[in-house]
Amino acid sequence: MKLALIPPIDMLEYTDETDTQLMLPQMITNDVYRYVYQRHCDNPDQFVILDNGIAEGTPISTGQLIVMAHEFGVDEIVIPDHMAEAKATLDEYTSFWDYARESESLSGLRTMFVLQGNNKDEFYALADIATAPRFKATTIGIPRHALTTCHDPLIRLKLAKYIKARNKKKDIHLLGASPEFPGELRNFRHTGLVRSTDTSSPFNYAWAGEILHQSNAPVRRPANYFYQPFETFHLDKVEKNIKKIRQWTEEA
Repeated sequence: MKLALIPPIDMLEYTDETDTQLMLPQMITNDVYRYVYQRHCDNPDQFVILDNGIAEGTPISTGQLIVMAHEFGVDEIVIPDHMAEAKATLDEYTSFWDYARESESLSGLRTMFVLQGNNKDEFYALADIATAPRFKATTIGIPRHALTTCHDPLIRLKLAKYIKARNKKKDIHLLGASPEFPGELRNFRHTGLVRSTDTSSPFNYAWAGEILHQSNAPVRRPANYFYQPFETFHLDKVEKNIKKIRQWTEEA
């Protein structure tokens, strides 16, 4: 499984340690962030996903998303979705492709459709649609809130198995890591089910002075996370947490 790290701006050098990136649209106005991610986009050895801003509370429109994707030269874009709303997310998918068809603007871009729902039935119903042969999105994203929304720490693993059983050609990306289940990625080790995942958890836990796999309490991003100075993080714990995440995501 490929790993995309989401560090604060003061620690963006950590993104050089992986060959997969998740670029956040709300951060592009920061010159340092913009420079680092433009450099990743220009590197043919990097795979850059442009997020849609929904999970960060800063959604952007389909038009803005596509313009930004071409401006930077990303590899994949996350189609706009609605948190925990299956029907609204499917409507966004339809609107997205209507816009793309009219503007003829998706040439060379991969697309990620995010499964959404308010319960297990809704997640599986949307998975049925997303794995149909004519469904256009090349990748299916599974959001972190699925674990708490469905009250099941294994729901993303179950959905990934279900998706692959129905359509082996679809790539799967795990969007974020749930603070309530920090060790979830261990369930995917050596399974080959998931292409990639993104997370800020190694940094969140280090800021709180915690070791990721030893903490007994959920740790969330601190306020103003992206602008926290590096001195507020326990750097030895950052290294240990990243090492542990790498172990959980390795395929062999």
